[in-house]
Amino acid sequence: MVFWEIWQRLRNIRTGRPVVQSAFEPLRHLAACNGHPIDGASPSTYDRTWSIQSLSRDSSVRDLLLMLVASMAAFVIPFQAIVNGRLGIALNNPLYAAFFSFLGGTVALSILLLVTTPGIPAWPQNAVLPWYLFIGGLFGVVFVTTVLVVTPKIGPANVLAATVVGQLFMAIIIDHFGILGVPVIPVSLPRILGCLMLLGGLLLIQSR
Repeated sequence: MVFWEIWQRLRNIRTGRPVVQSAFEPLRHLAACNGHPIDGASPSTYDRTWSIQSLSRDSSVRDLLLMLVASMAAFVIPFQAIVNGRLGIALNNPLYAAFFSFLGGTVALSILLLVTTPGIPAWPQNAVLPWYLFIGGLFGVVFVTTVLVVTPKIGPANVLAATVVGQLFMAIIIDHFGILGVPVIPVSLPRILGCLMLLGGLLLIQSR
């Protein structure tokens, strides 16, 4: 938009046409596409357009920063897999290792809840929640127990690569059908190609 504006102003100076009339031509066209009269665009429309673009840029930067934070948080997952796997071997029972893993998480979350929540934590009033929102821990048991069993056998890199591929394949299915009320995002060719590339990466990682 900046380059368009500069080019229009230079052309208007050369041709002698009014600057404002020509400079807002693309904005009038944009307003017309949204159901407004072609001549109805004004500097306020120009300002709103810039505001939308600025918000879009801010949202993109925010998303990148959040993705960076998520990636950095994932640094602890290989260590978790190694620690849990060795604990399962030492105790000769993977369920013991999973139990102590969740026990440590429960203690840590309890401390964080008490520190970050003013007063005594209370259940929200008039909160009616579906039963399936409380079974996330069961999914965690399946994941953590499986990881601590297979990590000593195939290594953390292979385990985590396989879990990432599995998560993304299932996430695409969930998006496509809108399972559990998530926004529907249909399966597309780029998404399928991305999963196939991840599958190829998994094969490359496990090769020696």
